Amino acid sequence: MEGRVKRKKRLGLTALFWRYLLTTAVLAVMIFALWWITLMVLIRSGVVLPAATAEWMLTPTVEAIGNAPAFDEALIPYWYRWARFDADGTLAESGALSESQLRGMKNAYGGQLLSHGFPYGKYHARVPLSDGSLLILQYDYSTPYSSAWAQRYLPDFQVCMAVILLLLLLSAAMATTRCYTRILKRDAALLTAATEAIASQRLDEPLEDGAGVRELSAVLETIEKLRQTLAGSLGAQWAMEEQRSREIAALAHDLKTPLTIIGGNAELLVEEELTPAQRRSAETIARSARHIGAYVEQLRMLSAQMRPGMAERGEILLSELFSQWRGDGEGLCAPKGIRFEVQEPPEVRLRAERDALRRAVLNLIDNAVRFTPRGGTVALGTGAEENMLTLTVRDTGPGFSQEALLRAGRILYTGDASRPRDGHSGIGLCYVRQVAQRHGGELYLTNTDCGASASLTVRIE
Repeated sequence: MEGRVKRKKRLGLTALFWRYLLTTAVLAVMIFALWWITLMVLIRSGVVLPAATAEWMLTPTVEAIGNAPAFDEALIPYWYRWARFDADGTLAESGALSESQLRGMKNAYGGQLLSHGFPYGKYHARVPLSDGSLLILQYDYSTPYSSAWAQRYLPDFQVCMAVILLLLLLSAAMATTRCYTRILKRDAALLTAATEAIASQRLDEPLEDGAGVRELSAVLETIEKLRQTLAGSLGAQWAMEEQRSREIAALAHDLKTPLTIIGGNAELLVEEELTPAQRRSAETIARSARHIGAYVEQLRMLSAQMRPGMAERGEILLSELFSQWRGDGEGLCAPKGIRFEVQEPPEVRLRAERDALRRAVLNLIDNAVRFTPRGGTVALGTGAEENMLTLTVRDTGPGFSQEALLRAGRILYTGDASRPRDGHSGIGLCYVRQVAQRHGGELYLTNTDCGASASLTVRIE
């Protein structure tokens, strides 16, 4: 019917296997038939003689030699090998013989007329001569050339034909194998491309379904359904995150104006003549307004980072980032009397969001400094394993509580249900975790024997 879309006809793996075997068998039969026809043409045209020529000509040859008054080598056709023995069994003369051929002649003199060898068995005929000596003729069932010169100097015709047949059959098998392997490779490439598209989150591109094998086509259809499901799910998730980030950004923007007014008026109050209690209250209001302003700015930064596809990556030399972290860490640790140690980084280049990664590790350092007592130590180290880079900040503080180990990294979690501790809003670790996840890694928090450890992992591209 016109207008109906015809679905591509696909073979199952079993049908494809049997088609491969059938194609190879048919091609082998055709090659053998062509080879056989070529052999018959060569025989009929007189280029070579039939394999049974030596057997057919044995009787007249023996009669001609036996009836001759004296031994005459010219009476022996070139497809026979010969040797003449005296009455006492001594070799008198022979044609050009190999050791195995001569050994067969001697066995024939003793009565063994058939000797096995490679590639043909050797047959012998005993011809008594008029002078009392014994002539041994040796032959086999092979196709001789029609020319004595060709028989002597050219390779064995029958062996050559067998080798040619074998090479043709192998070529045919290789050709059919390559043809059907190409079908499987093409389908496998489609599966690989489909999985790579999903792994790289290119979910807006429909998968190509050009598989020729029914089972592999079914796998592609399943992957396509998975792509559509993931695209819908991630699309909804990204839309929700985009909406949430916009709401956070709008909230931060709306809070900025009243906070500015509160902070400005509080600063003006501090400059007035106040009682000590009033001055403490005004300073507390101003300080709290500054803290809230800092939280609002962190919320604004976090909402920008939560939007998919906003950050650009570039190639970074790890030692350059460590140089910045060393300066920042020493600046944070020195006022509190804390020692800052840095492990020399390996020579690693990675593709990452430079500013985001720098701020993430700086957040870890700042968090460690905040909870490390005077005289303690904060250490920054690194390690690389396969394609993952680990950045670790350790401190000699009190460590994380069990609740913090479970919930740290969630937005606005501080470990205190009533209020942030020492100006800590809980946004920092959430930001670090998001940076790690955008770089194919994760944030890991653990306690050590002498404090806490926070590790940020990123994939080395």
